[in-house]
Amino acid sequence: MNIRHIRYFFAQAFGSIVGSPVVQLVAISTISMSLMVLCTLLTLTSNIDQLTERWGRGLGVVAFLKDDVGQQAGAATASQIRSWDEVSSVLYRSRADALKDLRSALAADGDLLEGIDETVLPATLEVTLMPEHRSEGVREAVARRLRTIPALTRVQKIDFGQEMMARIQGARELIRLGGFVVGLLVLFAVIFIITNTVRLTLYARREEIEVMSLVGATNTFVRVPFYLEGAFQGIASAIIALALTWSGIRLLPTASVLGDSTLGLPHLTFLTTSVMVSIVLGAAAVGVFASHLATGRFLKGDRE
Repeated sequence: MNIRHIRYFFAQAFGSIVGSPVVQLVAISTISMSLMVLCTLLTLTSNIDQLTERWGRGLGVVAFLKDDVGQQAGAATASQIRSWDEVSSVLYRSRADALKDLRSALAADGDLLEGIDETVLPATLEVTLMPEHRSEGVREAVARRLRTIPALTRVQKIDFGQEMMARIQGARELIRLGGFVVGLLVLFAVIFIITNTVRLTLYARREEIEVMSLVGATNTFVRVPFYLEGAFQGIASAIIALALTWSGIRLLPTASVLGDSTLGLPHLTFLTTSVMVSIVLGAAAVGVFASHLATGRFLKGDRE
């Protein structure tokens, strides 16, 4: 293969694309819509992963003490826990502190708590871990270790965010499963669309291809321009899908939906550069594969 052959391949592919603009436009737009669904799911999964990690790193361990654990015992236990290597700080909150915090959180509705005795709320020990130890495994280990402290044998409950994290993990796995299913559907759709588009071009050039075969052109020589056409359709569709998904995310009113005060995520983030490159290259590879399928059937004699 020499430079002249390469020029010929690109010239044939370019002529085929320019010669059927309507067919190309329909194919690329349809594939773009399919890939846009996939890009949206990948973006959603990526943001949920980031959100899970941020929440997980922000969670500590909270021990809810029973009524018979006095303030002196709770404060002394907090001092003991502070010496642990994984622990950054420990805060003991009495029942009065808990009621005061609740009244402050209610703000203007704090009057609703008038007449309520502080004993309805338990005293707590709030353990904050070191940044390098803020993982689910370490939180579980610290929770087990807390139960071994004699003064905390009467702990009512130890919460390290396991229930919330389990729900988030379940939602993430469900979205990933949905993304896998959608990915398969998009793959089949892209192959179907590109295969039929290339077959239309093959039928339009069947006499030329027959002449090329008669003069000794190999199947690979005939196929290469169609490979380039399929790759072009895949790359163009992927770029359009990524651009539309990015634009859609930027237009979403995420400042009010995902504010810092609620989820700790100021705005949705788009896919990373490596993921975008993978999508473009993957779409190009699928385009080449679809073209290979279409030309294979044609060259084997399926020209009717």
